[in-house]
Amino acid sequence: MKLGNILIVDDTRANLDVLAGMLREHGYKVRPAPNGRLALRAVNAELPDLILLDIRMPEMDGYEVCRRLKADERFKDIPIIFISALTETADKLEAFRIGGVDYITKPFHAEEVLARVSVHLKLQQTLAELETARSAAEAANVAKSTFLRNMSHELRSPLNIILGYARLMQRFSRSLPNEQRDNLNVILRSGEHLNTLIANVLDLSRIEAGKIELEPHSFDLHHFLVDIEDMFALRASDKSLEFHVEPAENCPQFIKTDPVKLRQILINLLSNALTFTQDGGVVVRTGLAAGKTEIDERVDLFVEVEDSGPGIPPHELDQIFTPFFQGEAGKLAQTGTGLGLAISRDFSKLLGSDLEIETEFGRGTKFHFQIPVEIVADIEDPTDAENQQVVTLAPDQANHKILIADDKWANRQILFKLLQPLGFDLREARNGKEAVEIWQDWEPDLVWLHLRMPVMDGFEATRQIKTVENGPETIVIAVTASAFDEERAIIETIGSDDFLRRPYRLTDVYAMLEKHLQVRFLYDGVEDKPRDEDIAKIPTDSLKKITPEILAELESAIQRLDIEVVEKIIAQIRTQDETLADVLDILSKDFNYDPILAEIRKI
Repeated sequence: MKLGNILIVDDTRANLDVLAGMLREHGYKVRPAPNGRLALRAVNAELPDLILLDIRMPEMDGYEVCRRLKADERFKDIPIIFISALTETADKLEAFRIGGVDYITKPFHAEEVLARVSVHLKLQQTLAELETARSAAEAANVAKSTFLRNMSHELRSPLNIILGYARLMQRFSRSLPNEQRDNLNVILRSGEHLNTLIANVLDLSRIEAGKIELEPHSFDLHHFLVDIEDMFALRASDKSLEFHVEPAENCPQFIKTDPVKLRQILINLLSNALTFTQDGGVVVRTGLAAGKTEIDERVDLFVEVEDSGPGIPPHELDQIFTPFFQGEAGKLAQTGTGLGLAISRDFSKLLGSDLEIETEFGRGTKFHFQIPVEIVADIEDPTDAENQQVVTLAPDQANHKILIADDKWANRQILFKLLQPLGFDLREARNGKEAVEIWQDWEPDLVWLHLRMPVMDGFEATRQIKTVENGPETIVIAVTASAFDEERAIIETIGSDDFLRRPYRLTDVYAMLEKHLQVRFLYDGVEDKPRDEDIAKIPTDSLKKITPEILAELESAIQRLDIEVVEKIIAQIRTQDETLADVLDILSKDFNYDPILAEIRKI
């Protein structure tokens, strides 16, 4: 540790000489000041690491010197040790009250002065190091948030295109052959899976930053549980596992809590359970902790997920909820990110409970939590709208003009192909500048405005539209791929009427138009809802015809998660066997590498 720069302030020359000589002898840099005025000038010229300050001095006493230093932002953190012949308790208390860190009584002992000076210099250096570390941590956190914000945009923008076109195709899937409909469902499921992986990483970031909040809604718990059961039934069947969702007799139908976070907890727990369970089965149980069922009453809802899997070794239990932690079973399975349980526990705490675990190694595991919910009256099931598709606008409505502003042609085309058949008058803009110019000439009723565009971004375009005459009457919907709520706050301040986060569903688009243009749509039911578990089967005989060298390269690339190399090898295989390549492509795009590795290792 470097020795300190010490300023000594005392009107008695003998004291200055003794203290200066003693400190210099021990390697300190010393500057003596015979009065308060010169002391303040010396501090302003060069910051000392510590000040030894006498109290009784002419013109300006030590108390006043201390007050002036502590009132200045540049000097307030310099440690001041008072050194005085005043021995009354009141004098000492005043010294500490105005900012002194220590008090030495004259006549002083050299060893005591040296010891106190050393302690406070070490403390000051430790505080400085902590401040440096804190600043570095804040800078790293800002860098991480910036990276995640950009990653969210860069990943979700193309994902929106993939899912958008797949959903447009789904509208006309009745005319497709069954095989093509199955392929379309795989595309949708794979895209949703990738969106979930992105959301998990971003959720963890928001949890760490304390920026994720509870969003309670009323929903049909029975329908919710049926969806969960449908989602995992096929996966369990493929592994010959028993899988049941068992609501208790007192399980209420309509409740109010955050369904998105509750759903994510169950998806994470069931994904793990079905991954690691090889024999037996998995069961979900839920119901009320007590027998209350009155409307508007607050009750406790218990949820359990139990499996007959391998259990969790005792030495892993302390780390099981640590982000990115994977136990031995997870490493062997070569699946997952190690985020599911960490996020599930944080979400359960947000819902008002803690996620608890009971496990017996070799026998199985049970996760359970108990959250407060409100029992509500019958509600309109929002999933009904999900199962319907818009056919056209209802008759006798105004012709609305909509401007679609996005720098990506594919994104504009999704909305164009979705809305033009319904009868809307549409125009396109490739950047914010074009959007403002078209708005001035055409005066659309609604502008669908992407925020990140070249030439002029959506933020500036919104400001220009909203700050001129007739601008406030135009509905501006901000579209963003960012997952951060800070951007939503900025969107609101610039005057946007609403915002939509990518990747969005077609129903989200319709809902925005209904909300802001008061349009009415005619619906038709959609029968071909994509299945959640479409698993491609690898033709083993075809795989055996591929050279061992290519298979070895494929296995190595999968283990490294080198997606580009995997795609190149699959393209190489396509020249020999297109059917096999299609299956491998489906599995790899779904990050479902386990079946590929398993078949390669059988050969």
